[in-house]
Amino acid sequence: MSTTEEVQSAQLKMRQLNGAVLVGEMYCQGKTYAQISSQLRISMGSVASAMKLARRIWQERASEAYEHKLAEELAKIDRLEQESWKGWYDSRKAAIKIMDRTRSGGEEGTVKEKSRSKENQYGDPRFLDLIGKQIDRRIALLGLQPKESTQDVATQLLEVIISTRDEAKKMLPYLDFASSVQDAGTVDAENIQEGANNEPIESDETRD
Repeated sequence: MSTTEEVQSAQLKMRQLNGAVLVGEMYCQGKTYAQISSQLRISMGSVASAMKLARRIWQERASEAYEHKLAEELAKIDRLEQESWKGWYDSRKAAIKIMDRTRSGGEEGTVKEKSRSKENQYGDPRFLDLIGKQIDRRIALLGLQPKESTQDVATQLLEVIISTRDEAKKMLPYLDFASSVQDAGTVDAENIQEGANNEPIESDETRD
């Protein structure tokens, strides 16, 4: 194809594209094929061809916009899941407690002392619940239909992460308390801690 033919072909495609855009806009304004044909002084066949091209343009734009939006939302979900995992592991780190006390120092008078102690923590299950929700959101966006519901993802994660009986006993007060307030709104961290501290833990030796 010569340079002149290439230019003419490009010009023809541009005219067809511009025509499709114009016809598509008129169609979206509620005009019929007959009205478009009359106003633009083109045949009904030309209107139909222009509309076919216009619909293809719309589909390509919609598909591109959908892919971009899908990628954006998936990136947000990935970020939330990463932060939830970080929160979960942070909640399992030993807590450092600093206690101030004052004692009599004899001739020196009162003496102020500070003591540090470590207390093991067994994780906040609310982070696992957040992880499960992000998994559900990702599945919904991708249109995946798992064989089994991911509603109990947090429970499944707990089964994997909690490996000892002692850890399981420590987690039960948190889970029971969180379940009792699930329908009441946001769970306050101090309330959960209080519920855990007040819940008696029965050992195997004292159980009948």
